[in-house]
Amino acid sequence: TDADLAEFEQILLEREKAKKGKNSGFGGGDDDDEEEEEEKKKLREEQKKKAEKKDTKVSPREQALQAYRKRIAALPVSSSEKIKRRATRLILQRKRKLIQERIQEASSAFDKALRTLHVEKLRLDVDLKATDLRLLTLSEELDLLHKFEATENMMLVSRKKAIDTIELLHKQQGDCHSSLKKKRNEAEICQKEKENLQRQFDTIIEEHFQ
Repeated sequence: TDADLAEFEQILLEREKAKKGKNSGFGGGDDDDEEEEEEKKKLREEQKKKAEKKDTKVSPREQALQAYRKRIAALPVSSSEKIKRRATRLILQRKRKLIQERIQEASSAFDKALRTLHVEKLRLDVDLKATDLRLLTLSEELDLLHKFEATENMMLVSRKKAIDTIELLHKQQGDCHSSLKKKRNEAEICQKEKENLQRQFDTIIEEHFQ
């Protein structure tokens, strides 16, 4: 894993520092080889202890990684190899730093985009609430218009009934006028007949008493 690799690199770095410290002293040569062998032995013991502490069920990848570490620890390390490893470690550290910076930038961009989306969501929620309120108002207005339309229809029906009633009354009034006129004519005829009968009666009376 990355943690194990980092720990392995740290051990190599400490070993290199210890090597440099020994070389800067009064010793050298065979003592350095003995120191190196002791460090390798110590490293193997630490790896063995870690392996014992871990679960007995180790994945094939982990087994291969442990075997690789053992082979690396068993190999003699030269100065050029140390320099190469140090350069590789520095390159890896630089790449890690760049990756971390990219991750940080991506995280910042994601947070910014998330905040923008949150603001946009709030705006859309406000618009949606306003739309719902407007829809509710229009629905109430539509219901009111339906009520007005029903009332208007009732008023139109009542108006038609009233117009029909007025027309019927006008017709009845016309019939009454016609009947009255007819009755008046009959009354005039009766009056004329009455006057004729009165004259005939007067004439008969006068002739009888002469």
